[in-house]
Amino acid sequence: MMNREGCGIILDGEASAVAFAVREVIRDLPVLCMHTGTKASSLAADPKRYLKTAFRACRQGIHDAVAGGVYASKLSTQRGLKRWVTCSPDYAVGRDKIAQFLELLKRFGNPIAEAQ
Repeated sequence: MMNREGCGIILDGEASAVAFAVREVIRDLPVLCMHTGTKASSLAADPKRYLKTAFRACRQGIHDAVAGGVYASKLSTQRGLKRWVTCSPDYAVGRDKIAQFLELLKRFGNPIAEAQ
């Protein structure tokens, strides 16, 4: 559609795996791209992936990590919890969110002894 029909705007409502692929396809094309479904922070936060014609119109995983980190830090400090087990999807958004959550948990005052 972009090459034959002159499509100028792409509304990408897919998850992170597809959004990364879409971004590579449009890298050298003169089209506007709006990502509306991906939550992987690395899609837009990584300077290597910057595109002047691609934008995100949805929340990022970092937003969930901040809220979760604040809440978990307070709760774990009150209860003396220092060991964490995490579980998340094994693709960009899952890896981003776990790393961000653990970083923010420490930043908000919980001394994590161990994370698995």
